[in-house]
Amino acid sequence: VRVLQNKGLPADNYSTENAILVKLSQNWPLLIDPQGQATDWIIKMEAQELRILLATDPDYMKTMEVAIRMGNPVLLHDLEEQIDPGLNPILVRDICIRGGQEYIRIGSADVEYNFNFRLYMTTRISNPNFLPAICNLVNLINCTVTFEGLQEQLLSRVVKRQHPQVEEQLGQLLQSIASDLVTLRDLENKSLSLLQHTEGHILDDQDLIDTLQKSKDMSKVIEMRVEASEENEKKIMHARKKYLPMATRGSVMYFVMDELGKLNCMYQFSLHWFMKIFTESVSDLHKPHTRRPRSGFVHRASKLQRPGNEFKHLSVNTTKMHIGFKSHLQNMMNTLTENTYKVCHWLATWAVS
Repeated sequence: VRVLQNKGLPADNYSTENAILVKLSQNWPLLIDPQGQATDWIIKMEAQELRILLATDPDYMKTMEVAIRMGNPVLLHDLEEQIDPGLNPILVRDICIRGGQEYIRIGSADVEYNFNFRLYMTTRISNPNFLPAICNLVNLINCTVTFEGLQEQLLSRVVKRQHPQVEEQLGQLLQSIASDLVTLRDLENKSLSLLQHTEGHILDDQDLIDTLQKSKDMSKVIEMRVEASEENEKKIMHARKKYLPMATRGSVMYFVMDELGKLNCMYQFSLHWFMKIFTESVSDLHKPHTRRPRSGFVHRASKLQRPGNEFKHLSVNTTKMHIGFKSHLQNMMNTLTENTYKVCHWLATWAVS
């Protein structure tokens, strides 16, 4: 999981569960990804070998055939609700063997099948209506950004701007922990393999005993190192918490703005745009000409109240009232009791109805 997070996976539990489904699924994953975060993660994870194909490209199947033959991963993005029937043999993995070689029939051609081939599919439709037959062939995963996931990402951006050494130290620490855990797992697998393939009595094999002892000693060292790293991680996370209110308000503002589409379809804001504006707002905290206190700037940045940015397209005063009212209610929800939360949730829903 830590390795996946180092590749750009958001650190919240929901994103982690989705990533596990993507990696361990028997069927090829089809990701509902309206904000494009899952697409960005797949691109970073698969890196240079990834073939990125657009579903609306009429010639994408030619590149797909080459990727199947070479064993390259493929990202087929921007799928519509009607999926190309030509993908069916790939989705069901209709593989036949001739002369010791695996083939898959695509259209009228038999293509050599490389089992290193991987397929990822994404759609930007937030609430797609796929046919049941398609849902049976794929692993449909909802990767829509969550409040907690966005909150963690905004927190990382704030800390990176305010205390870049802290965020850099956290990244190095997570990388170290992930590397040590992988090494520990490899040592355990090696020990089990030696025990499984040894011949004769175990106690008579001195080389095996020495190897197992070295693995045991190394495992203890790595376990101690992992424990120390995890303690340091807790300290770093505690230092980041003082910026959590700012990230929380930023996450609230995004979801409030995202719901403006219910008022009028012209109000469409991408997550990439929002992250850009949020980062610029945080950067204002370092400008030397300002005389406002830090707390005032944190509040200003977290609400993204930069003149000429998010409100420049909102020509109706009623819409501005909806934004302010809904933002205030959502901020209240983070601290109020359960009963009051239900009341605020009803009011917040009414605000965009």
